[in-house]
Amino acid sequence: MIVKKTFNLIRLWPYINKAMSFAIIWTLFVWICTHYAIIGNFTLNFTPISIIGSALAIFIAFKNQTAYQRWWDARSAWGLLANESRSFARMILTFSKSQQEVHDIDEAVQRDFTKSLIYKQIAYVHALRIHFRRLDTWDELKKFLSDEEYKEIITAKNIPYKINVVMGYEIRRATTSNLLSWWYTSPLEDSLNNFLKVFSMSEKIKSTPLLRQYDIFTRLFVMLFIALLPFGLLDVFGTMDNSSWVMIPLSILISFVFIVLERTGAANEDPFENRTTDVPLNFICNAIERDLREVMGESELPDVPKPVKGYLW
Repeated sequence: MIVKKTFNLIRLWPYINKAMSFAIIWTLFVWICTHYAIIGNFTLNFTPISIIGSALAIFIAFKNQTAYQRWWDARSAWGLLANESRSFARMILTFSKSQQEVHDIDEAVQRDFTKSLIYKQIAYVHALRIHFRRLDTWDELKKFLSDEEYKEIITAKNIPYKINVVMGYEIRRATTSNLLSWWYTSPLEDSLNNFLKVFSMSEKIKSTPLLRQYDIFTRLFVMLFIALLPFGLLDVFGTMDNSSWVMIPLSILISFVFIVLERTGAANEDPFENRTTDVPLNFICNAIERDLREVMGESELPDVPKPVKGYLW
């Protein structure tokens, strides 16, 4: 996620280099050919080109709004995950503590149970991040799971879902061993279901791209507009006049605006691609881990991630 107030044009160039290279080369080619009468004084009336530009701007705005909504839905889902994780940890701690006091359960046993379950939730959060960014860093989960649990979970094709199932089994075992009352299972199961809801919401965004017709036709119409624009500007400035060169920077500038607007939507439509425009999953996972470990009384917590050159991962 971009958090700095200024923007580095060098980082922008990879997103727009092909379209901008075409716009620059084409504009220069058209000006040279018309100014030196290689193709005659061919121009186009600027009015219909401006109408195309206005319609295109509306089309791009619609696409960008849709792309931003996808990004915001992803951020909202992970905000729900953070809230539910904190709520889940609070319930585990308070419910197990209440059970321990009523039934005089050994404090060490109760503490191991709460730590095991809360650590699995931390593992689940990190597993979702690794899964949706398609990374291969599953070793990060080892510090939150026992060796046996890690060996069992790592063989699953859907590791986050497997962790959720293991958490459900652990809650069930806790009720049979009297570490939790049956009365407490309902809200805990609701939390597990909400964790899966975040999974499904993220999965929907990850696996369902923005409708391809929006992407294809938007790029096609932008390139068409860029191709027609120099001829329309020549109609305004003339072909043989000394001021005709003004159309070169003006055409490139207008093309730049439309290309950047179109690419902005394209960059935001996929929020889990491990790019600078992504939802900051590392930051969210770190915040959840810190809060859950702190509420258990731990003092050695991971450092808060800092923006790197204005980008928060």
